[in-house]
Amino acid sequence: MLGTLIQSVVSVGKQVNQRIGKTKRLHSRALGAAVLAGALLVPVAASAFAGQTGSANTSYSGAATVNVLGTSLFTAPQTVSCMVTVDLTTSTQNVTFTPTGVQVMWPLAKIAGTNQFFGQGVYDSATVLGGYYTAHNTQLFTVNAGQTAQFGCHMSASGTFAGSGVFGNCTTTYVCQ
Repeated sequence: MLGTLIQSVVSVGKQVNQRIGKTKRLHSRALGAAVLAGALLVPVAASAFAGQTGSANTSYSGAATVNVLGTSLFTAPQTVSCMVTVDLTTSTQNVTFTPTGVQVMWPLAKIAGTNQFFGQGVYDSATVLGGYYTAHNTQLFTVNAGQTAQFGCHMSASGTFAGSGVFGNCTTTYVCQ
């Protein structure tokens, strides 16, 4: 009787080992298939567009109209929306501390070779330091798949601000998604 009981336990043990072996093979195959699928998808995920960002700081001198493009040119792999933010600092110190006229600034996009700016421009405002003026503005631009784009600032000035003795810096930052 003890011999029969031992044979039964050994038989059940063999069946359990066989099922565990089959389960391991199934899990191994499933794991292998998942790893293979992951390996095949990595190049697709790596080539997906993760966005385009950039910034530039450019100088300019006064004129009635100034377009300053400073960021690197890029080609959109798909249609994207680009938020462009521009900070402008203008100095009239070498001309006058109390300039005449106004200076208005817009974010500028050169998309597919054409300059674009629109919406409400921002007027320079005086800083605590005499002869320094600042402006800040943000605009959203659409760049279609395959088009090139570059960003900067557009200024329109009158009076002293349009004189060649006026100079400044345009800092442009953009994020495209």
